Amino acid sequence: MRRHLSMLLGAFIVFWASCGFADEGPTIATVTQAASLPTKVLGSIAAIGDSITQAFNAQYSRFESCRYQDTPEYNFSTNTTGNTTVSIAERAIAFKGSGVATANFGSDGARMSSGDDQALEAKAWLLNQATPRLITVFLGHNDICAGQRDKYQISCSSANRDPNNYCRTSAFAYEQQVRQMMDVLVTIPDSQIAIIHPIRVSQLCNFKEEKVIGSLVSCGDLWEAPDRLPAVFEQDGVCPSLTSCSADRVADAYTTWVSYRDISNKVVNEYNLYAAGDTIPPNLDFGTGNVVRAISVSLETTDVIGNSKFMYKDASGNVQLSVCECYHPSKYGQNQLASSLWDGVACSATTPCCNDNVVGDSDYNKGLCVNTNTIGWMGGPWAGLEEDKTLTVAKAGSGAGVVMSAPVGIDCGIDCTETYSHGTVVTLTASADPGFAFRGWNGGGCSGTDPECIVTMIGNTTVTAIFSLPPGLSVNEGTIGTQITITGSDFGTKKGKVLIGGMAIKIAKEAWTPTSITGVIKKPLPPGIAYDVVLQLKEPQGVDPITLSGAFTVMAPEIGTVDPNTGAEGTEVEISGNFFSTKKGKVYLGEKKCKVSSWGMDTITFFVPKTTKSFPPGTYPLKVTNKVGIAEAPSNFIID
Repeated sequence: MRRHLSMLLGAFIVFWASCGFADEGPTIATVTQAASLPTKVLGSIAAIGDSITQAFNAQYSRFESCRYQDTPEYNFSTNTTGNTTVSIAERAIAFKGSGVATANFGSDGARMSSGDDQALEAKAWLLNQATPRLITVFLGHNDICAGQRDKYQISCSSANRDPNNYCRTSAFAYEQQVRQMMDVLVTIPDSQIAIIHPIRVSQLCNFKEEKVIGSLVSCGDLWEAPDRLPAVFEQDGVCPSLTSCSADRVADAYTTWVSYRDISNKVVNEYNLYAAGDTIPPNLDFGTGNVVRAISVSLETTDVIGNSKFMYKDASGNVQLSVCECYHPSKYGQNQLASSLWDGVACSATTPCCNDNVVGDSDYNKGLCVNTNTIGWMGGPWAGLEEDKTLTVAKAGSGAGVVMSAPVGIDCGIDCTETYSHGTVVTLTASADPGFAFRGWNGGGCSGTDPECIVTMIGNTTVTAIFSLPPGLSVNEGTIGTQITITGSDFGTKKGKVLIGGMAIKIAKEAWTPTSITGVIKKPLPPGIAYDVVLQLKEPQGVDPITLSGAFTVMAPEIGTVDPNTGAEGTEVEISGNFFSTKKGKVYLGEKKCKVSSWGMDTITFFVPKTTKSFPPGTYPLKVTNKVGIAEAPSNFIID
């Protein structure tokens, strides 16, 4: 008997809403899932699904420890063991403040054809449990992934499979099986039914080169070499219809996912046309229907699990994919799934959402989630329950300025607090008053010195805009030993760093104050270049560096006058000029090095060297060298 694994693929950052479905309207800017399950106060939870729901291999963190078995104590839906995976059940218990009964009816290798049997088991159990009842349904992965390596087959092992699509479940059979499962679920009274669409399996190919065993074995090696994995897999490699990751296989997996997703949406929308006590009409094509919808049944699909661009590792460096076969979610992935379902997630640079609305984009790109959205909120199945959120803008620093918002509401200045609907995307724009500078943002996910900050309102949020006096330099050119004083405001009391061209200047502890910083250049840089001056502050914490672009030029030495400009052996000569540095350099007459008696930033004194046969009296060029450069006197020096 062949065993098929359900896959979660990768980072498992799962979102709920329409984040750019294929040909389904514009990019999201706020909550796009209008329907909602009615309550998070739950009495019991039943899980229907495949080996994801059974948390296959989720527990193991090292390849050597893998046992290739279910670890349901880490599953996203019904786990109550208090570990890395904080499940929906555990979140519901915390929300309610009392216990919630749970049961997991998922089974390894399950396809959508198992949905009605699991639904019957769940119904028999739920009818004896407390209400409200929640049923999570997470099927379809094996319908996509288990199949043949070659797309076209003479025949398949079942009439329900498509010989022109890797012997995957045919669209007709998939719809029939969804309807059969629905016929059971809608007869369970006082229930909330969340149909979780399968993940976009094709994204697995983004992780083909990730190493799982030291630096030697990659995910692709495991997928293509079943001998590396135990016989429990019993198929021609892992997900053979996909994991060569050719362009056509990725595109085919994506279009199959779209087909299954659309079928579930269609059936749920149809069943939701009927109210409690109504009979779902018979469907002669599929042999389904003719059932009475029970009281208080809420039935919703969640459209965007596969619309998340997931990462191999999360922000904390935890691998989201099982190290055992690069196929199922790890315990961290299971936890992220529960979190996303329960709370919804803001699309961002670290949690991007697939954007399938790019004109002319290929199914291959869509399968890999190449194009993404990083703005917007995707609500979970309880999105409609979310309350309005308060945005507060604070201003810090000794400067002055205003912050405005779009949509309108914040005018700070005057009005610094506003309430927005959950999931609203608010753009804040900071403008400094004349004579002041905008220093940056802090809080609410905002940072940097860009005057615009985008906040997605998924919680009460405070954002701080920092305004200060614009920093100024006491000098804008110099060399080794040049003392620079930077004046301004809000530098903090803890000493940070000042970099010129990436080179730190020396700053005494007492020379750093909230309004001024004084330091000395100690190391050379190539001359004649206008370098950026960068202030790295320690206060306030997390503030971005201040960059003064091209504010300081490192100068080579310059000779102004030589007095006297003639003299015999032993004559003391004074050179006046600029940028000689405070670090002693050298003086030459011709190629003859002279004895230097004093060296300063603007003045050098030296003695005319003794004349010899090889260095006779005559006319010689005079030059000064230091660590930065070379200067020649405007006229030659005459030795008598």
